[in-house]
This record gives sequence, C-alpha cells and structure tokens, in this order.
Amino acid sequence: MRYLRKFLAYVVAKYYCHEVELTGQIDMYLECNSWRVFVSNIVGQLCYLTGLSKCYIAKRVVRFEVSNVCNLQCKMCPQPVKMTRQKMLMDINLFKQVIDANPYIENVELFNWGEPLLHPHIIEFVKYCSIKKIKSHIVTNGVRMTPMMAKELIDAGLTRISFSLDDVGDNYTNIRGYPYGLVIDNIEKFIGVVENFNANMILEIYVTESIYNQGKVKIAVERLKKLIVDAISVYPCVTNEPMNKRDMRCPELYRKPIILSNGDIVSCCADYDGVLKFGSVMEEPNIKKLYNNDIIQNIRKMMKKQETMPKFCSYCNYAKWGI
Repeated sequence: MRYLRKFLAYVVAKYYCHEVELTGQIDMYLECNSWRVFVSNIVGQLCYLTGLSKCYIAKRVVRFEVSNVCNLQCKMCPQPVKMTRQKMLMDINLFKQVIDANPYIENVELFNWGEPLLHPHIIEFVKYCSIKKIKSHIVTNGVRMTPMMAKELIDAGLTRISFSLDDVGDNYTNIRGYPYGLVIDNIEKFIGVVENFNANMILEIYVTESIYNQGKVKIAVERLKKLIVDAISVYPCVTNEPMNKRDMRCPELYRKPIILSNGDIVSCCADYDGVLKFGSVMEEPNIKKLYNNDIIQNIRKMMKKQETMPKFCSYCNYAKWGI
C-alpha cells in the first residue's frame, strides 16, 4: 500500500500539478486522509468539472475558523486592514454542536483568518476532535508556541501542525514585523518536544509566495530544510484585485465547507469577509443540508460565466493557480 501511495503521488504531481517536486506533499496528503476523504474529494472535483450546481457527496474535511484575531500584521494579509467583519473567537460549544450534528466528518482544520493559538480553549478543540476520532490540523505563525503548549497539543492528540513562514532572516521580520530568530527558536523547541515524546504528528512548514518575497522562495526553502519536518509547502498568495480579472470557474465551491468564527459558512478561504456566505451553523448545524442549499447552488451557477460571476470571485487570482 505504501508503494502504491507513492506511485499515485508521483503521477498526480507530474501529470496533474505539473510539478514533480510536489510528490512528497501529495504523498503526505494521501497518508493523512482515508479513502473516504479521497473519494469525497474526487466526486467534488467531478461535480466542479461537469459544472453541476450540486455537490453529490458529504464533505468529510471541514475547516473551523477558531479565531479571526491575529497577533501579527503581515504585509500581504488582508486580515489586519481589509477585513471588516467582527474580530472574534469561535464558541467552543458551537464547535461541539456542529461536530455532533455531522458524524461523517473525519478531518478538521482549526484555522483560517487569524491565529488559532490565541484561543484560550484551543486544546479543548483538539481534545474534542480526538474524542470523536477526528484528525485535527492547525496552521500557526508559531509566535505563541511554547514547550508547555507543545506538550498539551501532543497530549490532546493533534494530528498535524503547519508553521507559517514567508521567508528567512531579515525579510521575514520585514514581512511579519516579528523577530525571525524568536519564531525559529519556538519551532525548533516544538520539534524537540515532539521528538522527546516520540509523538505521531505531521510537522510542516508553509511558505506563502507574494510580492514581498518574489525570487527568494527557493533560497528560503533550502535554508528551512535544516528543520526536521515532514514537508515544506509553498503556496502563492491569494489576492483580490481588479488586475486579476478572469473568467475561469473556481473549484473551491465544491471542495470544503469553511465555518467562520461567528458561525457563518462559506466555501472559500479567500473570502475573508464572508461576502459569499450561504448560511449559518447557528441556525442549521447540518452541513450536508447547507452545502447544497439554494444560495450556494445559485453561486455555483453564477460562477459559470464572467458576466454573472460574483464580483469578489471575478477579481480573485485563485483560479490562475488553482486546479
């Protein structure tokens, strides 16, 4: 099975993503997810490719924005300046209610716009996932990471953690306004705790490529390879500007439900203000019902043509690099 997985990862990387270097990341994805998640994603992709307004399968991976509050002001991020919705933390009881109402969920992402480690109950979020036998994933800037928090996350059963970095050295500090040495020290200490406890956790580094680090990403990745992690993933920065005007449909409407900190549900991580929300789990906790309601079906229909595409989507650069 292991060799089959690696072969599939190579095929997808070369012929689907056109980048063999992504083989390790795709292999990690296949290892992290069950066949049910894989089938769910394939069916969702087929619904997108055929232009259906419905997604004919339950989505087993759900993202919860446990916090849209952040302790950094990264230059390329819309959260500090552009985001107009209320800055808040998700109610842990709302999270539990949604998890209980959707027993088919297998993987939970505990992040979106904001720093998840700012939530005082983040350990409880992870623990509840473990109790329900759900895999959990956190993306963090690492500023608040301490050896004690690392131990608590391990004990709670966190499955995967990704540290978000955009460069190394002085340019990291320039982009994020935080000393590079301090955050690297936090990450190295976290890795040390994981090794000491022999924890079965996937460690990853996220690098966002933007106008602030163009031409420097490959150098940064090479320097970051000294960290003992499972993967270093590079993602282009999603922007929403008139210069991005496009007519391509977007697969995000079929991929993953995202529940914002106030309970609103959207289908795309780029929608930082929730302008394309299609319901609220505070009113209807059953995600399967929400994911094919009249509102999102109408958005999917609008997406088919440039003249009817939602304005927010028509200026988003995601489709330029999304599949």
